[in-house]
Amino acid sequence: MSSAKARHQSNEVPDTEPLPVGIQIRELRKAKGFSTAKLAEAIGKSTGYVNNIEHERTEVTVTALKGISDALGVHISWFFQVINMPSPEEMGFVVRHDNRRELQLAKAGIYEELLSPSLSGDIQMVLSTFAPGAITGETPTKTDAEMAGFVLSGAIDLQIDDKQFHLEKGDSFLVPKGASRKCENNSADESITLWINTPPVY
Repeated sequence: MSSAKARHQSNEVPDTEPLPVGIQIRELRKAKGFSTAKLAEAIGKSTGYVNNIEHERTEVTVTALKGISDALGVHISWFFQVINMPSPEEMGFVVRHDNRRELQLAKAGIYEELLSPSLSGDIQMVLSTFAPGAITGETPTKTDAEMAGFVLSGAIDLQIDDKQFHLEKGDSFLVPKGASRKCENNSADESITLWINTPPVY
């Protein structure tokens, strides 16, 4: 079990568990009036693929979730969930370690936590945990944001456009605005990376 996920089994966290991403996608699709066929066509996939995602039978990569978010007219941040609302005094200023908005792509081996106190603003902090073998997607993703990162533990392989980098604990990096990127953990250990994005990409 990853150290990030283990946090949810401590006595500090309520019994409430985040709603699986597949179920969130299904509920949002229905709320938007999309059939599975319409969503599948919008993301260039089969109806079976959408059904498998919604029923948690197949993995949802970061790349796939970005396509689904775009098709349904929301930001990926819509899928981040918080267990408890922060106190009014701290809202917009502080995020407590045991009450972060989180996104679990369990089948893809990716667990992400939003460290920024607000979903708006010009800067965003995200803590990304990659299980061994986890990958953001087979296809690199391009954004209009500048992205910087710092590897806190483990190792990560990062592709920026046509360049490949192997990064280990203590290494930092920059993904220029408009560049494509892909991340993969090819090591036998969990990898944790802090990302800082401007403007926000989630």
